[in-house]
Amino acid sequence: MLEPNTNTSLEFVSTIGRLYFLQNDHKQLCLQKMRLFHQFIRERYGLQSRDTDEVFLAKLAAKSEVPREIINKLFLIHNNIQSSNIVTENTLAQLHGLIEEFHRICK
Repeated sequence: MLEPNTNTSLEFVSTIGRLYFLQNDHKQLCLQKMRLFHQFIRERYGLQSRDTDEVFLAKLAAKSEVPREIINKLFLIHNNIQSSNIVTENTLAQLHGLIEEFHRICK
């Protein structure tokens, strides 16, 4: 009898996250977290997040029912991370906290 396939996606993400964290590559870990967050937005709300302009942010706030202030902070931090050479552990924690808050509130 064959064993059923198991979804190892979360295990893979966890392993990659630990690798980036152990290497102190906080920037890559942040960028990976945002790629996963963008994928969540596409799948859950049908929004393409290539351009995170005012129209996109307003649509995301309306569809998710997450306060615009949280969304603005999250994408501001993401933009700062993309343009920075070094990302601190504090910035990583801040980004993680905002993504967790989004998931906790979203509809």
